[in-house]
This record gives sequence, structure tokens and C-alpha cells, in this order.
Amino acid sequence: MAAVLTHKRGDRFSNRVTWGSPGVVLGATPRAQIRDGSDSLVQELTVTLEPQSGATVGQFVISATAAQTALWPTGTLSCDIQRQAPDPEESSETFMIRVLPDVTR
Repeated sequence: MAAVLTHKRGDRFSNRVTWGSPGVVLGATPRAQIRDGSDSLVQELTVTLEPQSGATVGQFVISATAAQTALWPTGTLSCDIQRQAPDPEESSETFMIRVLPDVTR
């Protein structure tokens, strides 16, 4: 079963990710996209590499601003992360983002 993250629409989205084996430096910035049930692109996420030394080797953050997530549809969306060249192109397992409506506005 795929992992499921829960997110409130209109809040900042940020999730720290570790890719690959401990100590393996990422050769290029990965990409991440969120898509709806009809496979339409909802958001190209911002990917920020952590310093590739010490405890943060292989780590990065996927994120979207509050203004961007305010446009996300509620319901369950799909996301994966793709490593780019010069690393071999490879995609992560697909995970779900369950988007809930914001109650307090």
C-alpha cells in the first residue's frame, strides 16, 4: 500500500525526503509532480537540495507555498519523485497526498 500524507488546502506544504543509500550524494536535483485522478498536473513541486555533506547527504525538501496549495483540489492526489541525469533516471514509489479543506479561514 502506498504511503499517504495528509495536507490542509491553503497551508504551506513541506516534506523532507531522503533518497537512496546513506552517504550517497545526489548528482542532480530531483523533480516531483502532483497529479489528480485524471492524471492532470496539479503542481510541479519545488525541490530544494540539502547540503550534500555530513548528515544531510541524499536529503532534499519538496514544497509548495500556501498560495499554491490553495488551488489544489480536495481529495486524494498522486505524487512521485524522479531522479534526473546524471544519475540514472529513476522514480520513487507513488505516494498519495490527501488534501482536506481548510476549516478555519
